[in-house]
Amino acid sequence: EEWLPQSSPFDSSQGFLHSAVHEEHVYVIQGSHELQKVSCALYRSQNLFDWEPVSVEKNKFSPLCLISFRNQLYCSGWHHENSGLRGIGTTLLFRLSTAVEESERSRWELVPNGDSCTFDGIFQTMFGVGESIVFAGCRTDVSLPLVAEYNVAQEEWVPGTKWPDLPQPVVGCSAVVTGNYVHLFGGVGFTPDKGNANEKVFTIELMKGAPVGEKWTVGKVPKPPHVCSGAMELHGLLVVAGGHDGTSHTGKSYALDPLSQTWLPLPSLASSRACPILLYLPEKGVIAVGGRFFLGRGSRAHTGIDVCDLGIPVNC
Repeated sequence: EEWLPQSSPFDSSQGFLHSAVHEEHVYVIQGSHELQKVSCALYRSQNLFDWEPVSVEKNKFSPLCLISFRNQLYCSGWHHENSGLRGIGTTLLFRLSTAVEESERSRWELVPNGDSCTFDGIFQTMFGVGESIVFAGCRTDVSLPLVAEYNVAQEEWVPGTKWPDLPQPVVGCSAVVTGNYVHLFGGVGFTPDKGNANEKVFTIELMKGAPVGEKWTVGKVPKPPHVCSGAMELHGLLVVAGGHDGTSHTGKSYALDPLSQTWLPLPSLASSRACPILLYLPEKGVIAVGGRFFLGRGSRAHTGIDVCDLGIPVNC
């Protein structure tokens, strides 16, 4: 099998793509910046050819992460009006309010206390476990190892969360929740002068939706062949795709053999990029959405969408 490029309505001159599977559709949100004004556009598709606009909102927030959790679509973001150092402010949390009338569009609404995150700075990794949405790795003018938690049932940020800080300050990790574990792949550690890619995988065990122990484990999962790969769980296996090999961007993908604990090669993405979002839609297969190209200390958006049936059997 091979990865096949799909149609993409997204503009690479605008913001990065953030994506999630929700109610049998692939949702993609992209932000844009113009004269300090932010906007975001949310689209969805079931076949990856026809993209339907769901919500287009101006001057509300710039998106950071998108997840489907407990039958709701959540998006984190930030707004320049509450920004601090280098235009980076406090993380905000929104959920999608479904339109009642066909003539209306859905809208993002701030969740209760969604503007009261326990830390200043922006979190670029978000995942859901138990009753909570967890945010890992914070950025101000540098990266910080902080972890924050929003309890969806209680509708509030959890002070003194049981989630421990990350082993080192990184942002932009790919989070994979599988079985009784959370794995964080990749990410970048920033100082005011430079950024360094993280080669390690951070793992923590779960029990009833809460972390077990007081720290993340490093090395429980062997590091992937490339840094800044996208990651996902597929039928019980960990899969990574894309990244950077230290010289250039790559589209190579791998699955972790649970017996030998080695990464086995899979087909390469149709186009090389770092940090793609990997999703699974049963009717289509594995989908790689967006990503980024690193350019010095900065990066620009990759807006390609590739799909592949990797041939990994269910319950392999």
